[in-house]
Amino acid sequence: MSNAEKVIARFYVSTVTKQANFANLSVTLLPVTRKAEDNVDWAKYTPSGKLEMNVSTDSPAARWFEDMLGKDVAMSFEAIDESTTQS
Repeated sequence: MSNAEKVIARFYVSTVTKQANFANLSVTLLPVTRKAEDNVDWAKYTPSGKLEMNVSTDSPAARWFEDMLGKDVAMSFEAIDESTTQS
């Protein structure tokens, strides 16, 4: 098992699309692979993948993703302490 407490992934907001007849935005994030100075350590491992999710159009998350369209963002992957998680 790794000693890392979390993994930080660098993605960019590729698309934000309003869904017809739904109260959702569809958001797609793709990994940052350009080897700019601040991405060298991350990009050297040639990340690949895609994250797609839907968020309610009236949520703060929808406005945030609309503002982040085309920009780099970070995602943190951390283990959840099951003893403190609510059902």
